[in-house]
Amino acid sequence: MSPPFLTSLSNDFGHLLDEGDDYNVIVHAGEEPNDRTFLAHSVVLRARSPYFRRALSKEWARTEKNGMIVFKKPNISHSVFQIILKYMYTGTIALDFKEGTELLKLLVAADELFLQELHDHVQSHLLECREVWLCHNFALVHRTVFQLEASKELQSFFRISSADFYNRVRPFKEILQTELFEAIEKFHFKAGNQLQSDNLLPARFKGIKSTIIEEKHASLIASWIDGGDSVSSKDSNKISRVIPRNAHYAVNDSQDRGPCFGDGDLWMNDMFNQPDSCTCNRDSYDQSIGDMNRDSWDSWTQRTGSFQVEDYEVFQVVKKRPRL
Repeated sequence: MSPPFLTSLSNDFGHLLDEGDDYNVIVHAGEEPNDRTFLAHSVVLRARSPYFRRALSKEWARTEKNGMIVFKKPNISHSVFQIILKYMYTGTIALDFKEGTELLKLLVAADELFLQELHDHVQSHLLECREVWLCHNFALVHRTVFQLEASKELQSFFRISSADFYNRVRPFKEILQTELFEAIEKFHFKAGNQLQSDNLLPARFKGIKSTIIEEKHASLIASWIDGGDSVSSKDSNKISRVIPRNAHYAVNDSQDRGPCFGDGDLWMNDMFNQPDSCTCNRDSYDQSIGDMNRDSWDSWTQRTGSFQVEDYEVFQVVKKRPRL
């Protein structure tokens, strides 16, 4: 039985990477201005990577006057290359706290540098520990892994059976792009065809596109739409429903004003940041918006319902369709 010396060997090579002064390779990783320079040893790089074994050969490598080999990898970010460099020296890597997008970049870089062991490890981690992230970033991952010959397991993850396509995708034909639907249909029903990632739309934006409200506010508004009337005193939120007989005044459309709710309940002028430019008096809604903490409104003018604001947003929250 072999003694467990691999740990000390890994640590020693880690010290060589961090503290060694006899390096002979300078690697520039990433694109300016986000690039970074790494110092390494050609003997280690060539021993660990078939790519570097060829790239650092006499036929390919460029040697500077001081005897250093200068190598540039602008297509690999410096954060990803740092992970790879540590792996090549120590044989260790920690993936649990890495972002999904960084793991995907690491997968691509490992494939490019012919680090098959690292590629397979990252692929297994994504499949076993990041399944939810893979589903939420379907388009991005699909476009990436179907360009990597070695990522067969991830490619299989995104394939569905012809039966599932017929039962779960085909009914939504009308809302899919014609080219996309035809490509998927051709893939499932004509042998030998590959699904082209060019037909996939980019991933949708996730989150709140707002400079005023945050996700907690959007969640609260969504709960109001679902019928909840709870209001957090900490955030001083306000909810008011239109009086049924005044439903036609719920939202007023005016050419010379901003958004107008009710017949004066909340009227925003185009010059909303000017003194007394906006009004807030109860008429068509069951609660007055101006009754809430009126004394604390610095821009309130003698409690007459006139005020000004620095900025505002009007948005609509739509219930998400249930997943099939």
